[in-house]
Amino acid sequence: MGLQQASSWFRRQAAPITIGIIASQIVIALFWWFTALKGIDSIVLGPGWQQKPWTLLTYPWTTMPFASGLSIVCFVFLCMWVFWTGGTIERDLGPAKYVGLWAAMILLPALFISLLGPAVGSLYGAAGLWLPEAGITIVWCTRNPTAQIMMYGIIPLSGKWLGWVTVVTTILLAGFGSPL
Repeated sequence: MGLQQASSWFRRQAAPITIGIIASQIVIALFWWFTALKGIDSIVLGPGWQQKPWTLLTYPWTTMPFASGLSIVCFVFLCMWVFWTGGTIERDLGPAKYVGLWAAMILLPALFISLLGPAVGSLYGAAGLWLPEAGITIVWCTRNPTAQIMMYGIIPLSGKWLGWVTVVTTILLAGFGSPL
């Protein structure tokens, strides 16, 4: 009975790609937990990616949320954010265009990191879903500039300003080698 209700709820969301991304993140995270991260280095994007070109597309599935209690909470909130922003965009674009958008949001940052990383002379890499989701968030913000959200449940923020906060945070955390 409960499984039928859950299945019905997921179908009503009209976001099968988004739900599939979240489900795959959970399944792969459990896999990494049960295998003690054995083999995770084969799908993380980093120096030497030319020998492993698939890492340009696989790095989002290197999330390890079971490292600490805080990382579990962060993973849950990330999945909720993916569901909210991704589901909204998927319902607007349709699943076929949305798959292309996700592929672009995975591939474009990977190309920037792998091609520009050596140019700045620092170590570089990408792992986890946060970078592609930052791109999806920016797309959501450009489509909903006047929508109001409550950042941290306290600070009212319009979509336009959320987009700018996302851009600045992404540049600080990924673009400059994590100076924070």
